[in-house]
Amino acid sequence: MTVSRGFGDDGPFADGEFDVTLVSYLLFAYQDRFDYEFHRDSALEIMRVTRGEAQIYPTVTFEAKPSEYIPLLKFDPVLKAFEFTEIDTDFEFLELQFVSARDARIALEL
Repeated sequence: MTVSRGFGDDGPFADGEFDVTLVSYLLFAYQDRFDYEFHRDSALEIMRVTRGEAQIYPTVTFEAKPSEYIPLLKFDPVLKAFEFTEIDTDFEFLELQFVSARDARIALEL
C-alpha cells in the first residue's frame, strides 16, 4: 500500500490514480472557514483522482453539529454522477459519522 499526501495543486494526481481516497478533518469540520463551493470542488477533485471509493470523515463541524453542506452536496447537479452513502460510526472524538464512496460514488457520514 502506498500512502500519498496532497492538497489541491500540491499533489497533481492522475484521473483514477487511487483505489481509495481518505479525507479527514478538513471538509465539513471547517465549514465556517471554507464555503460551499470549496467543499463541492473538493468533492469533485477527490472523485477525479479516485477510481473506487472515497471516504470523508467527519461530516460534522468542530461544534459536533451536522454540516449544512451535506444536503446541498447530495442534490447538487454538478455531483449527480456520484452516489452518497451515509455510514454511522462509533468514533468518540465527537458525535461524528463517516462518508464512503464506491464505484464513483461519494459516501458521507452524518
